[in-house]
Amino acid sequence: MYFVGVEIKWGGWRLLVGSSLLLSCIACTKDSVETLDPGFFGYDYFPLTLDAVRTYRVDSVIYIQRAGIQKDTIHAFIREVVRDSFRDALQQLVYRVERFHTRDSALGWTLVDASYVTASPERLTVRDHGLTFIRLVFPVQQARVWDGNVWVHPKNQIDISGETLEPYENWYYLYEYAGKPDTLAGRAYSKVCKVSEADDENIIQKRYSAAWYAAGIGLVYREQWLLDTQNTDASLPFHLRAQKGFIMMQTLIYP
Repeated sequence: MYFVGVEIKWGGWRLLVGSSLLLSCIACTKDSVETLDPGFFGYDYFPLTLDAVRTYRVDSVIYIQRAGIQKDTIHAFIREVVRDSFRDALQQLVYRVERFHTRDSALGWTLVDASYVTASPERLTVRDHGLTFIRLVFPVQQARVWDGNVWVHPKNQIDISGETLEPYENWYYLYEYAGKPDTLAGRAYSKVCKVSEADDENIIQKRYSAAWYAAGIGLVYREQWLLDTQNTDASLPFHLRAQKGFIMMQTLIYP
């Protein structure tokens, strides 16, 4: 058995990928060069190049316990710009992605925060608001599962309009499908993978989170339902008895 190290460059990635190749499967001469397609590993589902820009429309419904249950519907835009890269203490390449926000893109953009994306041959991690998530693992394969929240305590809280929520219990990452065409928000993509991040509901909690990535583009759609309630009337759908939390749809509009 041989171990072959192959350097792959793809959309800003510079990765050394190791492959074990059985002699019975591959016959090669000492002068031959092994070429591996980055698309096989799925690195193209999250291309990283400096100054790359992605713009999203974000539509949210926020539930607030104030003088009864109130629902605020919010429409906004998020712009992400890959601004810089550096090596961390382990010499891993890290990209700084700045996030801008606006309610109306004609009125300009406000820098609100940044996330840090680390690309390795095995996984893609995102550090966002102090929490680190394993968003993708490689190679991308249907039915593959992983603990994307291994570094996130399930009791971590987030603040939603003055209310606290513990959204990270019972998350279970799964590639529902990979490498197939799909249409999301009316836009067709030739090669998509869907990551189910959470899909758990009981009488007082609903946790649903899923993300769709298109090859050569990155994240194209994300949907989350992170809701709590004390209304145990199971004859009602959860969104009609929710008392705290939010429903969010994030849709790519550029590029």
